[in-house]
Amino acid sequence: MTDLDLHPKTKAVPAGTLRAGHVVVESDGYPAVVVRVAYGAQTTRWVTVYCRYIWQGSQELAWILGGSKLLSSTPVDRAV
Repeated sequence: MTDLDLHPKTKAVPAGTLRAGHVVVESDGYPAVVVRVAYGAQTTRWVTVYCRYIWQGSQELAWILGGSKLLSSTPVDRAV
């Protein structure tokens, strides 16, 4: 197994700009890969971001960043 960078440098970006493959930092030492982004049916005001921690396997279930949908303008720490 390769060494994982658990403390990548980050930049705050709006949740609505996240795409699959981006790495976000949920909390200190917990980087996660965005696996899917779903937008609200009527508007792009709300976004649901599905992630897996970088150490999880692709067969493991994704979880929702923040526990529920986020406003598109909500700042999220993304690795740079």
